[in-house]
Amino acid sequence: MKNLPLLTAASLICCTAFANVPIVQNHAPKAVIVLPKNPPQMVQYAAKELQDHIRLATNATLDILSDDQQIPKDRIPIYLGDSPQTRLLGIDVNSLKPDGFTIVATQTAIGIAGRDYDGKPIVWNARHPFRSAECLNEEAKLCAFGENGTLHGVYRFLENVAGIRWYMTGDLGRVVPKRDSLLVPVQKTTVEPDFEYRFAWFCNFPTALRDAIWYKRVGFGAQYPVPINHNFVEMQYFKDTRPDFFAIIDGKPDFDNRSVICGGGNYCLSNEDLVDEWVKRISKAFDANPGIKLYPLCPGDGIVKTCECEKCQKQLSPHLGEDGSTSNYVWGFINKVAKKIAEKYPDHYIGSFAYENYRQPPEIDDFSNNVAVMICYIRQNNRDPKQKQNIDTLTAAWAKKTDRLYFWTYPIFDYWLPFRGFPCFYPKLLQREMIFHKQLNAKGEFMESEFKTTGDPDLPDQHITMPGLSHINAYLRAKLLWDANLDLNQLLEEYYTLFYGPAQPKMKQFWELAETLFTRKFTSHPAEQYTASDINNLLDTLKDALAQTTENSDEYKRIKLILDEMTPFATQLLNISTSIRQFNAAWTTEDITPNTFIDTLDTPLWNKARRAKFVNTDGSEADVSTMVYAIANPNGIAFAFVCFEDQIEKLRMHTTKRDEGPVWDDDAIELFFAPNDESIGFQYIVTAGENLWDGKWTGGPRGRAQSEWNGNAFYKVKRLEDRWTLQVFIPWSDLETPPDNLKLNLYRVRSLGNSPQFTAFTPIMVPQHQAPQYFAPLNIIK
Repeated sequence: MKNLPLLTAASLICCTAFANVPIVQNHAPKAVIVLPKNPPQMVQYAAKELQDHIRLATNATLDILSDDQQIPKDRIPIYLGDSPQTRLLGIDVNSLKPDGFTIVATQTAIGIAGRDYDGKPIVWNARHPFRSAECLNEEAKLCAFGENGTLHGVYRFLENVAGIRWYMTGDLGRVVPKRDSLLVPVQKTTVEPDFEYRFAWFCNFPTALRDAIWYKRVGFGAQYPVPINHNFVEMQYFKDTRPDFFAIIDGKPDFDNRSVICGGGNYCLSNEDLVDEWVKRISKAFDANPGIKLYPLCPGDGIVKTCECEKCQKQLSPHLGEDGSTSNYVWGFINKVAKKIAEKYPDHYIGSFAYENYRQPPEIDDFSNNVAVMICYIRQNNRDPKQKQNIDTLTAAWAKKTDRLYFWTYPIFDYWLPFRGFPCFYPKLLQREMIFHKQLNAKGEFMESEFKTTGDPDLPDQHITMPGLSHINAYLRAKLLWDANLDLNQLLEEYYTLFYGPAQPKMKQFWELAETLFTRKFTSHPAEQYTASDINNLLDTLKDALAQTTENSDEYKRIKLILDEMTPFATQLLNISTSIRQFNAAWTTEDITPNTFIDTLDTPLWNKARRAKFVNTDGSEADVSTMVYAIANPNGIAFAFVCFEDQIEKLRMHTTKRDEGPVWDDDAIELFFAPNDESIGFQYIVTAGENLWDGKWTGGPRGRAQSEWNGNAFYKVKRLEDRWTLQVFIPWSDLETPPDNLKLNLYRVRSLGNSPQFTAFTPIMVPQHQAPQYFAPLNIIK
């Protein structure tokens, strides 16, 4: 922010240094809002926002006039947008940075003007997360992109003059102090955001107008999209005519997902013809869209293997570490395309991720200066000093290679499972990161804050997720992207006071405790992050705060919202804290063969086995019981499952062939195994209809189990009137891991027709069952 000396124009300015200009006095309007001829749509919107909020604060309505209309003699004009009047007041919008604005107040006039976009909505790129349908509300003419300097100036004016705050989406999130009068200090203030790119992807603009409005009010936005995303899939149409464009994986081209978890094919980045095809495609896009200055060039999501050809293999860089093992290879290809694009479009950019195993900067001396880089990292994980050091080092190194540095961050992990429902609060970490990025002249960030259903029957899907718990981090991000060096303590003190009123002390205690508990260590699961005592302390503090407010007041509703969002998940965690355990199996030296499994479980083998009971995936007691018995011998481990069922006639048993069909939709038992290092894993699904699906995954926890792998398990299924049973033996040789280095989890899928229910040995609070980081260690009791 720059506080500049007041520039004067004799026809407009007559004031003293410390005078205040009344725009409302004793609830009577003393000003009018004046628009230039043919104002940009968002300047018109700014006028309406200014009028509405002054009315909310004072019950006075300021008229909106055009600058060709007569201004009443007893009214101060508030000029909005670039116009002869604001220029006469000394506002030069052309000298401002993107989204910047200037506010001038004199005794006779007020001007608020900034850089404003005045064209069609900017919704060019159709790939997630910049799909045009998600970034534009046609009804309100609100778009996530396009400069809105005057609108930002109006919001700052309302904050400074009327004390209005928009801490959270919706009317409940707005604080409007009631006033008899509004006085504007004589001033000239210019404000420009520290970061030009401030795109928060947390709502669907067409269906979530309330949240789209908050997006603007709190200061998110961007001059234009930076559509960096996975788009190698655009070359799919060459699979029939140029199979040589595709990576050779296991001896044949990968057109789909054999080496790319999210599909879209893998590519041979040593193929010079592929470089030329990308240059043609990108050139065509730039020619068709003259306002677009950046085109993405990004590999598919989840690449676990690279092309096996000799040229590609020679470019790998394992010496750069796990997150740099393909950096020279991937960025070498991007650099070739960028250099050719620069010959024809010197002011355009090719953009790509620094992501997965190409996140480290490459060893390329002649790195093209038209490459934009977006570093992907989970900011919350910088609670871990080692991860912080790695990210800081590579970020500083990237800043030396490009002057277009962006970040892809993940607020989504604040409220995605397993941390959904917990107050993940880290304001000091946020500010440290923003200051560091500002020092490196970074351009800004994309915040993946994926929207989900709200659970509110009065709201459609695709609104901000869990606003009670997530709003304060989002608000801080917005403010820090404008001013990374703001007084954080002052901002938070104001928030606790204005938002919670009489509950200020307790809510300050709640959020400060939340920050301490979340930042004191780095873990990947709330069961490791919080103790039962921690959770009870947080809940009790919220209840104490609630008791200090008047029922149904705004302060009461805000605290109640947080409590309601947190309670179900806190309860689950309290359940899980008593459920997490090792998996015990008995030991025998007896052989176990297919003939060992007979129709009954009343045998010497199973009588010696250790047993356990399944629970719901949230840790609570299951409505329908499932028991598991386990016993191991030198050759493998045997399990017996007793699946009680009071609706046996509804058992789903549709699949009949091994490894074929959606076996996970049938009534079934799922068995997962992984070594402690989680590098590989094995999955078995045995259905009530006696079908088997088995697979092996590689590449760590995110690897996809491949059904081409077949193990040597044998099993027996028996269906009775009130239960069905499964006996299964898994050889150690299948699992490729000594039993003392194994962990596992077991699930029951109860289909109930088409409404499946899941129970498990270990509840893990994440939707995916293949989550080895939460598996129970195997303990064989000899």
